[in-house]
Amino acid sequence: MDYQKIYNSLIERGKNRILVGYTEIHHIIPRCMGGTKNLENLVKLTAREHYIAHKLLCEIYPKHHGIVKAFWMMLNKVQSKSQSRNYIVSSHEYQRIKEINSRIQSQQQKQYIKNNGSPMVGSFWITNDIENKKVYNENDIPKGWRKGRRYHGKSSAEKCKEYIWIKNGIISKKHHISEPIPHGWIRGRYNTPEDNPKFGKVTSIETRKKQRNAKLGLYDGKKNPMYGKNHKLETIEKIKYTKKYGK
Repeated sequence: MDYQKIYNSLIERGKNRILVGYTEIHHIIPRCMGGTKNLENLVKLTAREHYIAHKLLCEIYPKHHGIVKAFWMMLNKVQSKSQSRNYIVSSHEYQRIKEINSRIQSQQQKQYIKNNGSPMVGSFWITNDIENKKVYNENDIPKGWRKGRRYHGKSSAEKCKEYIWIKNGIISKKHHISEPIPHGWIRGRYNTPEDNPKFGKVTSIETRKKQRNAKLGLYDGKKNPMYGKNHKLETIEKIKYTKKYGK
């Protein structure tokens, strides 16, 4: 199919008529190909014709990134007060142009990095305690700015310091340091299920009953089976070691 002939016919028809109502201005020779804003290079089209014109240009120059990008942007234009889109874009068309645009953009980026190196190499952050920006040379640091980066709010490292790991013999979870550790939980973490001393073990019905009664507060005070009893020295050492190292 001769897309160039169809495009020329569309442009000629647009030049030789007077449109009434909503119109859009189209650059006959696209700006990305050296087209100007002169009246000779402009033509009034309907919204649907404008879409068809860019679609034809995309078919004529399928590897020109500026042409493909212009059509891709047109596909993503939403209805507004200044623009009225009265055409429907099919999902196949949308996907096709998106893939072409992404492929060309990726190729251009790789070529740029190959010729000029990564634009991120050698850069560093500076801040004036209000905003941050990147520079490539220390001589480019303006007055009142310094090296570093100001985080809006708390940094990830600061947020991490506000939490500790706690475990209850079954699972481990994060806990905020400002809140008291719940009853039955201690500091520590099970990195893997196998780290849990109770991994693979089945809790007896009697133990489950005791645990339930403890949660309900039925073992408070003198009702506690350990009330008035002392732990062995060996048991005390184990408890201290568990609280300190989490195991």
